[in-house]
Amino acid sequence: MTVHPLADQAAALRSETLRFARGAYGHDLMGRFLDDGQSFTMPARWSALDQPEQVRRILSAMDRRVAGGDTFAMSAPIVDAVKVVAQNRQVRLPLTEDLLPSPSGMLVAETPLCDLQQGWTMSFITWGPPLEGFGPGVHLTWWGAPPEGQSGETMPCIPDFDLHLPFAPFVDARLVHTDIPSAYLYSQVPLRTVVASWYAVSSTAVETTEQRPQPLLGRALAAQKAKRRSVRIVEAAAAQAVAKAIIAQSTALSATLSEKYGPGEAGGVPSAAPTPPSASHGVFDRARDGDLDPDLRHVAAKYRAASDYWHRLETGIEQAYPGVFARLEEDRARRHGEWPSWCWMPSLLVSARLMQWYDAPTRQAEWDGSRVAAVGAYLSHGRHALLGAIDLPPGLPTDPAPVGLEKRMPAPGMGLILRDGDRPDHHVIAHVDYRKGSAEGELALVTNDGRHGGGFRDLTRLTLFLTDTTMTAAVRATQEYYDWAALQNGRQDVPSWGEADCAAAAATLGYYMAPLMAACAPDVTPVDAAGFTGRTDPASWPPEPGLLSEMRLWLVPTPRPS
Repeated sequence: MTVHPLADQAAALRSETLRFARGAYGHDLMGRFLDDGQSFTMPARWSALDQPEQVRRILSAMDRRVAGGDTFAMSAPIVDAVKVVAQNRQVRLPLTEDLLPSPSGMLVAETPLCDLQQGWTMSFITWGPPLEGFGPGVHLTWWGAPPEGQSGETMPCIPDFDLHLPFAPFVDARLVHTDIPSAYLYSQVPLRTVVASWYAVSSTAVETTEQRPQPLLGRALAAQKAKRRSVRIVEAAAAQAVAKAIIAQSTALSATLSEKYGPGEAGGVPSAAPTPPSASHGVFDRARDGDLDPDLRHVAAKYRAASDYWHRLETGIEQAYPGVFARLEEDRARRHGEWPSWCWMPSLLVSARLMQWYDAPTRQAEWDGSRVAAVGAYLSHGRHALLGAIDLPPGLPTDPAPVGLEKRMPAPGMGLILRDGDRPDHHVIAHVDYRKGSAEGELALVTNDGRHGGGFRDLTRLTLFLTDTTMTAAVRATQEYYDWAALQNGRQDVPSWGEADCAAAAATLGYYMAPLMAACAPDVTPVDAAGFTGRTDPASWPPEPGLLSEMRLWLVPTPRPS
């Protein structure tokens, strides 16, 4: 039986890619990429892992996509059609799930798909389901082939670029806009090429046949435990007909999406949240620790741990809900005056927006909304955090509840770094929530409970009505309200809280609230930790509104006894 040459070409590249993902060369090369500052798209929580584990997980995901997916190969006329469409930036290319030829797979081209940089060309594409924590979309990688005569050490192609691409109605701006920020120009045509290729494979203007590669390649793939070892060959006689079909399909899909969701899509470029690609440590960069005295070196370590952790929360939320912080800020501006200024945005409204904008299930939106609201409040004034003095005492269950705290907080949301002896610090975000019809605020705290490896959905949320009573009585009033609300919503298993339970919860809240209560005391002036190092001019307290790209840490002294 005659073997189609494209079947052999695709099968050989698939086998080489699996060797790359599983072998020492792939691990070494990806490690060098990370050492050189190149980033790969990965779940936010992976950034807390050491580099070898990050590389292992990146390559393991790559292996699953290639070993478990389908393999496609496009003939040269289809490649020519794809190039015409991809390079015409007037053609809008929104992506929906049904355009993917399979949930995961590999697409090889008879001729190079597009030019990259320095003579490199795009050779093939791999894709698969979103990684953990990302919203609906596809994780894709395009692979580059070096100029002739400069082939790789053991692999003819290497990963050039990877990203999470959301499905419509969220459309990456590179696919629909002609003018984009210069930083994204390099990837615009390659990304359009990938999506145009998927359009082509699903087009009625092409013919698809299933072909097996030569037995030697088939046995090699079998030994690598690759599934579905045949190759789907996609061919067409004329490029012009394929290009017309792609444009007609994309035009019709754009019109349908516009009718369903409105004229504008949420673009993926630039990033809709002011979340930098990585957490900046500024004057507290680890490389500069040697110049600090031991006490400040200790503060620097706490700064980096908190900054990295809260950055992971921001990133994780953006991965799950692309552009959510920018959209909430716009919504907040439109609705100015509907709730008190001390609340960034009511968490119930945030949950409603997650359901409206992202089709989040009700329970998921309720859980996520309160955590997104906390992080949004922390971002809204500029990333500010408090670190209390070592001798700062915790609040007691018999202390007065912080009535009026909403009017004394220096920012809508504040990060709190809580010491816990020799154990890891607790990282908390405090903000004041608003319940419609209530004249008083509700203090909300989201905490990692000293566990630094989780994401935003792993945060514990604690709340306290800011009533004029003791901490224990305020806890009781808060719990009674939520018990009543649970019963109204049909829950039957609502536990009853006794006095001891309320006192224990009040003690926990007193521990978490200590630096915030001290910072809001009239005789206390927190100190800018960065300015305290002498490496930069100190900022003055209270912090001015502004969007800071890096966290600002404030050292909170112990209030003097009154």
